[in-house]
Amino acid sequence: MARYAFDEAGYEETTDGAKRPDRSTSLKREQEATADDLWSRGEVTHALKGADDPDTRWQTIEEVIARVDAKLLSLRKKTQKALRD
Repeated sequence: MARYAFDEAGYEETTDGAKRPDRSTSLKREQEATADDLWSRGEVTHALKGADDPDTRWQTIEEVIARVDAKLLSLRKKTQKALRD
């Protein structure tokens, strides 16, 4: 049987004892990351199903730009009117 010798010089025993680190914050972050991952995967799955659906209406870039320009123009008019009033 092997025997070991330990040098205890300079060792001070603490009265509060060894405590495990608090893992609650780390575990909460891990759970949030898992939930976010599941949500992201669900969104991608939903988008892929929509893309594969033959009834999906695709928009051209020109249609999107026209819609955004119209919305911006509307917002500019509302802002200018609010500033005058």
